[in-house]
Amino acid sequence: VVLPALARRPGGRGRLRMWSAGCASGEEPYTLAMLVREAGWAAGADIVGTDVAPARLAAARRARYGRWSMRGVSAERLARWFHRQGQWWTVHPDVARDVRFRMLNLADPSWPSPESEVWGMDVVFCRNVLIYFDRETIADVARRLLGALAPDGWLFMGASDPLLTEYVPCEVVQTNAGLLYRPRGAPAGTGAIAVTASSTTAIAPPAIVPPAVAPPAVAPPAVAPPAVAPPAVTPPAVTPPAVTPPAVAPRARADVPVA
Repeated sequence: VVLPALARRPGGRGRLRMWSAGCASGEEPYTLAMLVREAGWAAGADIVGTDVAPARLAAARRARYGRWSMRGVSAERLARWFHRQGQWWTVHPDVARDVRFRMLNLADPSWPSPESEVWGMDVVFCRNVLIYFDRETIADVARRLLGALAPDGWLFMGASDPLLTEYVPCEVVQTNAGLLYRPRGAPAGTGAIAVTASSTTAIAPPAIVPPAVAPPAVAPPAVAPPAVAPPAVTPPAVTPPAVTPPAVAPRARADVPVA
């Protein structure tokens, strides 16, 4: 997409520096290496892929992909850039040599720098990564992504990523491959981009599914049961027992003679 513009810069077709940030299992950086070769860029390219997950980087270094990753890849490209072994396709060694991988956390402030190997880049791809960051981190990472570019470099973002102009000062150019960014005040003469492809992906990257977030548990409102009055209980009438006073014999009188 931007190769014609880069070819017109001072120094012409020198060796390119490209970075795939958040490269996962390596589909994107290997695709860049293939496209540079297909474009006939004689000086070639130094391409670095970075990710925060060691397991992903290990898979990227193996450069071996299954049927799902090969979906949509033309038969011509499969024959030209891959060796097939059963249900697996391995990237051609010439292409693999153009790419190196290293661990890098985009939230780490240690880059851009020569030590991190990401600086002075002609092209940076960071697609569908910033969507996982909060606003403060997005602004910080966006500023450093632009800072990792050469003066006439270009930054590619994903369709789901936030618009960087809302976070940092930069210039944005719309193409049929998506939105491209560059630092504000980039050298004149690089603004007209000849779009040469509608897609920059030869190897389809794995689908990115955001982690499922369980909704908070909502307790149903407590419902008080209706008050139930107990049935009235009338105690049985109790008749008190009749009380008969004991008979008392009259006392004998002393003044009455007894016969």
